[in-house]
Amino acid sequence: MSWTINFMVMLLLTTITGSILLGTWYWIGRFLERIGYINILYRILYLIIFLFLFPLAYLIIYYDSYILSKEGSILLLTPFILVVSRVFCFIWFLGVCVMVGKYVYELKKLNRRYQTCFPCDLYKQTLFNEICRELGIKEGKIELSQSYYVHISEFGGILRPKVVLPVEQYSDEELRVMFIHELIHYKQRDTWLKGAVTIILITQFFNPVVWWLHGLLRRWSEYSCDDKSCQIVGGIKKYFIIISKIVLDINKLDSYFISRLVENKCELAERMEHMRKNHLYKRKSLKVAMGICMVMLFASSGMVYAASANFVEQYETLYDNTVVDIEEENIEVSYVEYTDSGVEDGIAVVDMDSESGTGAATVFNWTLAGKTMYRSGTFRVGSGKSIAITVFIKPSDTTVSAGIVEPDGTRRYVQDSGYISHKFVLDQTEGYRIFIENKSTSEAKVEGTYIVQ
Repeated sequence: MSWTINFMVMLLLTTITGSILLGTWYWIGRFLERIGYINILYRILYLIIFLFLFPLAYLIIYYDSYILSKEGSILLLTPFILVVSRVFCFIWFLGVCVMVGKYVYELKKLNRRYQTCFPCDLYKQTLFNEICRELGIKEGKIELSQSYYVHISEFGGILRPKVVLPVEQYSDEELRVMFIHELIHYKQRDTWLKGAVTIILITQFFNPVVWWLHGLLRRWSEYSCDDKSCQIVGGIKKYFIIISKIVLDINKLDSYFISRLVENKCELAERMEHMRKNHLYKRKSLKVAMGICMVMLFASSGMVYAASANFVEQYETLYDNTVVDIEEENIEVSYVEYTDSGVEDGIAVVDMDSESGTGAATVFNWTLAGKTMYRSGTFRVGSGKSIAITVFIKPSDTTVSAGIVEPDGTRRYVQDSGYISHKFVLDQTEGYRIFIENKSTSEAKVEGTYIVQ
């Protein structure tokens, strides 16, 4: 099978299952927050981000295709599917290049701004170190600096995290609020999570749900940070009164890779309203909230498996609808099945032990030099079953032999150029192999599948 089909299926399955889970758990999380499980939605986002990055559904159908596939045609090739996968990968590559360019430009701009930073005075540094100790952060782990290009405190950096202050005079109370807020962003690993979501956005830019996730993480990381900061500072009212005094001249946030005390005045009003509503709820146990997240993790696995099964069904429908075209085009082709007892002299034999059959469908992509035969690994098949072989050949005018090696060493095969599709009915039990043989002197590239039925 062409790698483009594997890649397309892996990417689509991952983004589809991630989107389903994000939508489901978002509304459940909102409900749980209304009954007192504060910030549980932010914790759920950790799980969702992982499922957008890890191709769990693809691994399920790859290793469990025999159970999920009714017809055994999962990930088999047809010319239509092959063309679609290649067009998809080409467009995807162009989109990724655009997204990478966008974020590289943003990171360079951020780096240039950070190059203008300079150390804070000793008093601010001493207060900063004191708050680091209060929050259990090792002194010197995070750099404190200031810049004329910063209008409100911000936190950024993954490998070299730093808090940057404007060149302004602040009271101890105001400095304390800014330091606590930015350091909690560090403790929550918000810049790491934003980096992970940026990778998701670059690779799955075609999915509108991913852009929604992009905004959700920014907003809910601030909600979670506000909640924790309020408890340390001394209450919601005191916390937001101090922030309101600080907010005088703030511009729109110009980088996704940093966190500010406040992004803009409308965002501050939204955060105040969110905290006011949360304050009305009776806060429930954090341990119970984490237990709910674990239950959601197991439930998510079941949902991913169900989505995988549905995807397999849809893929088989697409395969059936497109393979008909091939059958109609070749309706008059009747292959002559040849039999011999072994390989001719002068033919080099290459054994592909890693290509042994799995019982459902196995794919191959081999490049055969002239006068060469490739054989798969041995796999067990019972008498009365069959092995269906589909092969695409390039160059299309090169003739190859495609067939099976029976347990007693007998070879049965058909010959053609361009495209071969043939089913071999079996009358023996034990170990079989499939083989492709190129008797010409020129190189041939073959890709296809063989399936035990």
